[in-house]
Amino acid sequence: MVTYRKTKAYKLAACQRARASYRQQTRWISSLGVLFTLLILAACADMSDTQRRTGTGAAVGAAGGAAVGAMSGNTALGAAVGTASGAAGGYLYDRHEKSKEEAYQRGRRDAAQSR
Repeated sequence: MVTYRKTKAYKLAACQRARASYRQQTRWISSLGVLFTLLILAACADMSDTQRRTGTGAAVGAAGGAAVGAMSGNTALGAAVGTASGAAGGYLYDRHEKSKEEAYQRGRRDAAQSR
């Protein structure tokens, strides 16, 4: 019985050490991904509005996806899905803003012509 308990305790401790190591690696990878995203965004100051909005959406999506992925156990997949959905959201937001600007300019043009 004593040998069995020692073996069981040893296996439990080994499992806890492996789990802690995995968590540390996951945090490191997540932090590295966020750092690279921020560096890329900071390096591209002369981007167009579309590029800026899409990039910002991707960065926010990556951070949110990594956070959700870390809680669910797969940080890399969460960051990848977050990046894709964030980039798509940023692009759609850009299209919306451009359509608003075009409508505004069209209204100004029509008002100027009717005078």
